[in-house]
Amino acid sequence: MQVVLSACFLLPLATGIYLSTGTTRRSAYATQMSHDLASMYSQGVDFSRPENQNIARQLVSRSDGKTLLILTRIHFVAPADCGSTPLAQCANNGYAVITQRIVIGDSDLRTSSIGSPLSIDQTTGNVLSWATDTSARVLDSSVALKPGETAYAAEAFIAGADDQTGVYARSMM
Repeated sequence: MQVVLSACFLLPLATGIYLSTGTTRRSAYATQMSHDLASMYSQGVDFSRPENQNIARQLVSRSDGKTLLILTRIHFVAPADCGSTPLAQCANNGYAVITQRIVIGDSDLRTSSIGSPLSIDQTTGNVLSWATDTSARVLDSSVALKPGETAYAAEAFIAGADDQTGVYARSMM
């Protein structure tokens, strides 16, 4: 009788510990991976090149679930960025915009929390017409840049086999 009562208590407890340990491990790994990739990206590593994407894929392969990496270059549009376009038609003047987006991994897992530009060159990851295309605007209000400044972000999402939600981490440099 005591064994049955103990099992009723211990089995759910052990299951919860197992699930939370896996999520915690994936969360720490996603945080470290996003930090490392954001650092590399901000220092000039061109992740549009296949050999550099392979470096990122090696990091991803160490996780224990399906993984998505989203690398984003963000720029705050100043009047000088509008070039020959009249300021009245330079729709993103005064806004932070996405100028490059590179996705590595399973893009069906999650969308970026930073934004989703519509026109991206699939070879280079460069966003086309970022100064005038309003879909290139950064949606996250916590991105604080001054006119002309650029930031680099790496988002990592790992969906484990034992949970449906997965873990998300983002680093900006």
